[in-house]
Amino acid sequence: TTENWSTEQTVTVTGVNDDIDNASDRTATIDHTIAGSDYAGLTADSVAVTATDDDQRGLSVSASAVTVDENGGQAAYTLALLSEPTGTVTVTPGSSDTSVSTVSGALTFTASNWSSPQTVTVTGVDDEVQNVSARTATVSHQLAGGDYAGLAADSVTVTARDEDLRGFTVSPAKALAPENGGTASYSVVLQSQPTGTVTINPSSPDTTIATVADTVKFTGSDWSSPKSITVTAVDDKIANDAHRTARIRFRPSGADYASVPSKYAEFVAVDNETKSVVVSPLSVSVNENGGTATYTVVLTTKPTDDVTVTPSSADTSVATVSGALTFTDSDWSSAQTVTVTGVDDQVNTPDRSTSIKHTASGGGYESIRPADVTVTAIDDEEPTDIDIPQITLSVAPSAVSEGGSSSTLTVTAALPGGQTLPAPNDLTISVGAAADSATSGVDYTAVSDFTLTFPANASSATGTFTLSPIDDQLIEGNEQFTVAGVGTSVTVRSASVTLVDDDKGVTVKPTTLTILEGLSDTYAISLSAPPSGGVTVTVSVPAGDVSVTTSSLTFTTVNWATPQIVTVKTAADADEDEDSVTLSHSAAGGGYDSVSIASVTVNVTEGLGIPEVSVADSSGTEGDGPIAFAVQLSEPTKEAVTVEWLTRDGTATGGEDYTLSRATLAFAAGETE
Repeated sequence: TTENWSTEQTVTVTGVNDDIDNASDRTATIDHTIAGSDYAGLTADSVAVTATDDDQRGLSVSASAVTVDENGGQAAYTLALLSEPTGTVTVTPGSSDTSVSTVSGALTFTASNWSSPQTVTVTGVDDEVQNVSARTATVSHQLAGGDYAGLAADSVTVTARDEDLRGFTVSPAKALAPENGGTASYSVVLQSQPTGTVTINPSSPDTTIATVADTVKFTGSDWSSPKSITVTAVDDKIANDAHRTARIRFRPSGADYASVPSKYAEFVAVDNETKSVVVSPLSVSVNENGGTATYTVVLTTKPTDDVTVTPSSADTSVATVSGALTFTDSDWSSAQTVTVTGVDDQVNTPDRSTSIKHTASGGGYESIRPADVTVTAIDDEEPTDIDIPQITLSVAPSAVSEGGSSSTLTVTAALPGGQTLPAPNDLTISVGAAADSATSGVDYTAVSDFTLTFPANASSATGTFTLSPIDDQLIEGNEQFTVAGVGTSVTVRSASVTLVDDDKGVTVKPTTLTILEGLSDTYAISLSAPPSGGVTVTVSVPAGDVSVTTSSLTFTTVNWATPQIVTVKTAADADEDEDSVTLSHSAAGGGYDSVSIASVTVNVTEGLGIPEVSVADSSGTEGDGPIAFAVQLSEPTKEAVTVEWLTRDGTATGGEDYTLSRATLAFAAGETE
């Protein structure tokens, strides 16, 4: 403009990348066109621009070396061009030794995908030979096409790990199954091709804990295909304090595997019993004139000694009951019968009721409280000439949570069929009776008797009382109490109210573990009552040599009663002190937030126990020299172990078929084979 004509202004020139490795720098000329006022059409100098090339041809190789398992194991790396090619480029990988490894085919790069990495797959080739060291090969890359023809590229070194070591694997190292016939499977596979048929012989050291299925066989054609061995838990019908474990042995035999040592895996039979006494049914009716009814009683788990279950009638003027029942370790699962007999009151009254209570003693059942049975005695007397009005009581609400606050309950007294009373009648209402399963002053605050007035010419009347439940924190099931009434020249049929048990608990079994340093053990956690939603149980472990595989367990409204396993691991340390650690637990969600949970004490020992010694079977050809036997300890120890061994005749005779021998074998501290 006329104001800024003499002020210099800047023109910015920006290079444009062509991604091509050009033979020389590229150039361009910038011209200037002038228009306006007296400058229109004026000629101006041009500017020469040189674009310095920054592209360099080359092949990007993501790895300089890879390792594969020789039995078909694979590894991958990627290739990409460093500059845009002038035409289609083909990169062909090639292995220097296809008996070591093979490589995937040629890759094509164009002007549109030259910078996108493409994958080369290297596959190991098994030589079926147990090599002293790993074998190697080199993968080279031949480039053709565009401006990349004949360009040199980096190679990749391939190492094929030898897999032909005689041996076999068993997985998992530890398996769990419910003891009531639950099963767990172990996968077994050989590590090398055998010279003949190989048999894996599983065995259980204690068939009262676990039984094992038949053997499995491998041949030269299927040796690399895993086979399954099933272990079945055996129920002992006892509510154990800890889960039972068995160390399952897997012994190889046959062909060149005869000298391979046995392997072991742990099997845990998860205890599924809960001690209880099952009473069924929970209510019976009898005619009061000596009529009888029966119910049954049975234990849920095998007792450690004889168990006595004693029934007793809360009101023998209503019903009597037969005597005590004895359960032994042989008949505990057979239901026994209790007989209830009605007692006649010789009066025309409404049907009467009472309850049969039970106590259990002996065999570890002392803390078990069996359910009550409600008995209704049906009245058999004929009415007199003057019928006595029968008033029936009902209470609303009929069920109250034991953990709830004080609430008002309404008592309704009603005559049947719209009947009325000719004159007012004061009913004395009492709350609680001696036969109730809920106890006044223990399960709820005692309620004083009160008066409910039944008006004349009315068919019903109501009254209220305040109920204050007492939360006892005991897992005891729902309990009931009676609301009864007494009036003048009337009979009153009582009602009952249920106190709903709101106590929840978390079961931890066992609560003490003793673990050899460097090894592991387990315990189980389950809920004792259904939650209202998801519950998370957190395991807290103090810092040190003890750890857990999982610190958080989740229970739902579906799996709340299924035990979940916590595995506790211990680490070896340099000292010789025996340690003790306490694992604590907390719960959140599903109404379990305030529940107190038992802790687990973990005692870590220094491995001074006596290990089990096992010797694997072996074989040899007569005249070929000594036969080797593999000897293994069941667990590591802190001290050296000396095992004395000697030969003993089987079908072969010492001195004739073989040389009688006797010597010692030493295991250093920590050694197991």
